[in-house]
Amino acid sequence: MLEKKFPEVRCIKNTENKGFGYANNQGISVSRYEYLLLLNSDTIVQKDIISVMKKFMDNNLLCGGITPEILFEDGSKQATYGNFPTIKYFLLNALGIFHLLPLKYRLSHALGLAVNFTIPQEVPHILGVCMYLRKSIVKEVGGFDEDYFLYFEETDLCYRVRQRGFSFWVLPQISVLHLLSKSSSSSLFKTKNLLMSRMLYFRKRNANGIWIIALISYLKLLIMSVKNRDFQYLKIGRYL
Repeated sequence: MLEKKFPEVRCIKNTENKGFGYANNQGISVSRYEYLLLLNSDTIVQKDIISVMKKFMDNNLLCGGITPEILFEDGSKQATYGNFPTIKYFLLNALGIFHLLPLKYRLSHALGLAVNFTIPQEVPHILGVCMYLRKSIVKEVGGFDEDYFLYFEETDLCYRVRQRGFSFWVLPQISVLHLLSKSSSSSLFKTKNLLMSRMLYFRKRNANGIWIIALISYLKLLIMSVKNRDFQYLKIGRYL
C-alpha cells in the first residue's frame, strides 16, 4: 500500500524483526536531511507538528532532540519524558514506597512523567513515541545501540547525546496521540524484553549494585508466573 499510494517514499522492507534500534538505524542511514522524525506506528498526528519542532531546533543549536506532549486517545495526559534510570528508583518502586515519597523527589527520579508545564522545558530525556532529533549528533554517537531489541534504547541514546553536551526538550504546545502498546505483542514478550533491556542498560553504565536489579527481576518473574499460572515467565530468567 505504501509503495503504491506514495511512490515517492523510500520503503525499506525487512524479512525479520531485528528490533526498534536496528530498524531506526536503517532509516537514519538513508535519511537526507538535517533532522530526523522517529514516530511510533501506534500514533495519530492531528496537526502540523514538524514545522514547530524544526523552528525550535533551528533556534536552539545545542538541542539534541524534542518531543511534543504525548496524549492518550481520549486526550488525557500520558508519560512524555523521564529521568535516567537509577537502581534506587527500581528498589523503592519494588518495595511499593516510591509513590509515598515527596512529589519533588518523585519528579526528579520517575522514569515516565506526564507534562505539567505550559511552556517548552528542558528535560533529562524524551521517550521514544515521537522523537525529533538532530541527525548530526545522533550519527556522532553511533545511532541506536542495536544490543537492545526493545525498550531502553531511546534512554541509552539520550544518555550518550547528553554526554556530548546536548539537551532534550518537551514542547507542550503541540501533541501526538499514542494508542499505547497497540503495536507490541504479548505480555510475555514485553516482560522478557523489558527486563533484558533494563539489565543491559545498567551493565553498559557499569552500575554498582546491579545484583539488586537482577533480584528484583527474578522476583517479578516469580510473581507473574504465579499470578498468570504460566511458568514460561520463569524461563525468562536465563536471559538476565
